[in-house]
Amino acid sequence: IHNPKERVERIIYAPTIKMRKKTTEMRMLNNMSFAVTSVFSAMKAGKADAVITTSPPPLVSISGWMIAKMKRAKLVYDVRDIWPEVALGLGSCGEESFFCKVFRLITKFMYKHADMVTTVSPGKVEKLKGHVPADQQDKVRLIGNGFDRSMHLLPLAAQDLQHSLDILRRDIARRRMGGP
Repeated sequence: IHNPKERVERIIYAPTIKMRKKTTEMRMLNNMSFAVTSVFSAMKAGKADAVITTSPPPLVSISGWMIAKMKRAKLVYDVRDIWPEVALGLGSCGEESFFCKVFRLITKFMYKHADMVTTVSPGKVEKLKGHVPADQQDKVRLIGNGFDRSMHLLPLAAQDLQHSLDILRRDIARRRMGGP
């Protein structure tokens, strides 16, 4: 959104190669096809204040950086899993494998060039600070998932749920008795 007063939302499709089988090779091909088509699709999007790219998958992150540069927008790198550490931990690749080396290069590049690096837990914030250049530690931010208890919405939600259940029970009772 460029101008908050003119909120325009639209979806621009970036086609990908379909994964007929969930193999590592097909997943990589799918990710790379999205990386390429997303850049071309972004050309149709108009001006942007920020580009948000997420990891995983790390392969699409570079296209997010390219789009941010092309649009002269801020780049937010949202890290859900720290790669390639996750792949190594799962045994999906070895430390010296081609994939591990490529993932390390991509994530190191993204940590350095992103205007902001976000993640969902305090523990990941601390781990990510170990990957970000020392003079850029302040750009790593926590954006947590979940429910904000300070909003006090639970009693209202419970009342709405109870009301909906009462209507459903009356409707079921009517139908059992042969009513409309």
